[in-house]
Amino acid sequence: MGDGAHALIRLSLRLFVTAVAVVLALAALPLYGLATAGSKIDPRLERELGDGAYAYSVRVDLGFRPEYYHIRTLQSIGTVAGVQGDSVRLLQLTPDQVHQVAQLYWVERVEPLDDTG
Repeated sequence: MGDGAHALIRLSLRLFVTAVAVVLALAALPLYGLATAGSKIDPRLERELGDGAYAYSVRVDLGFRPEYYHIRTLQSIGTVAGVQGDSVRLLQLTPDQVHQVAQLYWVERVEPLDDTG
């Protein structure tokens, strides 16, 4: 093989490695959210999710003040009832939607919404 073929192979290998790195970087955060979702749901809420009710109201703690993107993402899952500090009140969620919220990598905690909250 000539020098041109070796250069082409090296370039192809660099492009392949770069593409793999980009795919891994893009997949890392969603995979992290999926892996940690179970630990983000309050144990009391986790028990309630199996009671057969259709709608649950939760408080979603983010650890930072939510921005437009976070509110819109949560609004696409359930009904946003308000924001207070670093928390968002979310209403009318099915058990699957509660788990979907917990899978968002930027969510720290999902707890049942107190009747006073």
